[in-house]
Amino acid sequence: VASGGSVGGSGIDASGGSRGDAPRGSGGLGGEASGGKGSRRITSGVPPGAAWEETFDFLLPSFWARDGREAIVTASVSLGAAESWAPLGHVVAWEQASVPSPRDALPMLDLPHRPGRASQRGRVPSHGDDAMGVQLRDVCPVALGDGGGGSELEDMEEGRDGGLRVEDAGGEITATGARGLKAVWSRSEGALVTFQRDGVSLLVHGGDGSAEGLRQGFWRAHTCNDNGGPDTMIQIGATEQAYPTESGFPSVTKRIRGAMAFGLWWMDTFGDTSYGRMWEKQGLPDLRPSQVSVEVVRTPAGPSGPQDQGGVVEVRVSYTLAPRKGGARIACVSLFTLVSSGEMVIRHECCIPASLPCPIPRIGMQLTVPGALSRVKWFGRGPHETYPDRKSGAPLGLYSSSVDDTYVPYIIPSDNGGHSDCRWVSLTDGAGRGLLVCSGGESGELVHFSAHRFTAKDVHAARHPEEVPRRQDTTLTVDHRHMPCGGNDSWSRAHEPEYLIKPGSYGWSVRLIPVSGEAAHRRPPPHDSLPAVPAEWEPPRLSARVWAAATKGCVAGVAAAPVVIAEYAVEAASYAWLIIPVVLLLGIIGLALGLALGFALSGEQGA
Repeated sequence: VASGGSVGGSGIDASGGSRGDAPRGSGGLGGEASGGKGSRRITSGVPPGAAWEETFDFLLPSFWARDGREAIVTASVSLGAAESWAPLGHVVAWEQASVPSPRDALPMLDLPHRPGRASQRGRVPSHGDDAMGVQLRDVCPVALGDGGGGSELEDMEEGRDGGLRVEDAGGEITATGARGLKAVWSRSEGALVTFQRDGVSLLVHGGDGSAEGLRQGFWRAHTCNDNGGPDTMIQIGATEQAYPTESGFPSVTKRIRGAMAFGLWWMDTFGDTSYGRMWEKQGLPDLRPSQVSVEVVRTPAGPSGPQDQGGVVEVRVSYTLAPRKGGARIACVSLFTLVSSGEMVIRHECCIPASLPCPIPRIGMQLTVPGALSRVKWFGRGPHETYPDRKSGAPLGLYSSSVDDTYVPYIIPSDNGGHSDCRWVSLTDGAGRGLLVCSGGESGELVHFSAHRFTAKDVHAARHPEEVPRRQDTTLTVDHRHMPCGGNDSWSRAHEPEYLIKPGSYGWSVRLIPVSGEAAHRRPPPHDSLPAVPAEWEPPRLSARVWAAATKGCVAGVAAAPVVIAEYAVEAASYAWLIIPVVLLLGIIGLALGLALGFALSGEQGA
């Protein structure tokens, strides 16, 4: 650790904790990792400009190995004396390291196969299958495991929590169990619409129309950076602005005119725009389910009435999300595994087509919880909002807040209040009863979440903070992948490519756990009778990627060529007789090559 500037007399501390350790504080550096018995002052009095180095042993908590929880070691440099610019103990530098538990390298829990039940292994169609016309009857989950649970496991669960009963009637599949456990899936909507235990409703459906049940989601409210692109001036109204005659013009003159006005119109028409504008053209804000299929896959419920399913029930939901008029089509499959204790694992799979002209803003799910669950607690980055590319200044810790306080009132309302690298998040009432959500993967993949009293559409429609409504219930989004914030500038597509979400087939899991007290607010160990499948990503087939690249290249060329010509029209006027035929010839050649490539790839896919 090197000390510099006026940090003389600083102290260097290290602390260790884990995902499950009870915190000594309410957040900040260390957070859940700031347990008192694991904290140690290493040295003091490092003078400015000097370097200090020491190797030492650190005793990790016993539950690091016993319970399979990750340990977080935090080293911080703080002031040993008050300065004119900061008080005693002010942290001037810090660093954290994650120490994975030996249990993090668990094998996939492929549970025993139940006799007489066909395997559910399959795959989500790749992009080479032409996702625009994919048939969901051909969609099966990837690496979901056989889902079977041996009778011994089921008997153990049933003896502890009672069995589950399933009824398929009235367009709904209903699973009920002890302690008031109830889960309902809608066949028409393809979503989980009811989830409750111990008299506490954990999921809201219907209401004011904003609660649509638990389903996968792929759109977010735009940030200002999402709206950066050739169409930025259109969005801010610059094309409607005009100079009055008092400015020295002979008549009222538009600010954007001539070649620039033509270029903006052309690029907006042919798709060379901001990511936000592309999302709108693809219909991402208005994706609706179609070709919905909902079925019990553990033991199919017959038409004769309620069926006893033992301690575990599996419901598979498949659908295609698409807007009413053209645009994106995303094939989705979700496998819900409910155990009689009330815990649920959801394995989500989706296919992001390579044909989309822009990266998807998020891969996640959205659910609405009752407004009474107004306290949010999480173990992840904080306390302020973070994004995948804007998080290095937010330490890992255990943080808590009210749902209302997570809102960030930007002057122009936009996506806000998200938190990256979260191990778990809970929403509870004043008594600590509510819902805990964490990754369901075997190695504890991280999630990005936000919790607000409004929906993404509410924020997107508002133009001033006071126009954002405050709804009665809370919208919780939990994402496997989330679009970066960007911000290198705000007038172009300046998001770093390494953070953009690639097309392909994705698979990820999440766990929903009813909690009834503060002691339960911790990442739970793997469940013995639930599948723990790692997150997956499979790229599109080579042919689909080549076709998508060729198509996007042609579109970019069509959008850019006339604009370049218009921009230099005055200088190139004397060469118009040569430029125009050359441009037309190049356009014809490009069209012919594109058609030839398209026919060739179509033949390959057909074969």
